[in-house]
Amino acid sequence: MLVAGIDLASRDITASAFVRRYRVDQPERQWEIVPLTPRFKIGEFHQQNAIAFVDCLERGIAPPITVDDGVRAVRMIMAAYRAAASGQREAI
Repeated sequence: MLVAGIDLASRDITASAFVRRYRVDQPERQWEIVPLTPRFKIGEFHQQNAIAFVDCLERGIAPPITVDDGVRAVRMIMAAYRAAASGQREAI
């Protein structure tokens, strides 16, 4: 799988074919376009975080992402760094 147009350098110049996958299960191995559009391209990405935060404050509801979710995400990132440095798989 390859996701294009998500980094700051290319997101404004990538207009289509955001998600591609390399098919090895076909007679001819090739890249195939997956018809998905990242949420930021349709205005539903970073601003949704702020909208959800304000919604939680105004309605007194729990946030959709918890502190535990954040801790797990950091553990995953740190394991990825360790794996990259060691060349070995890392448990999360």
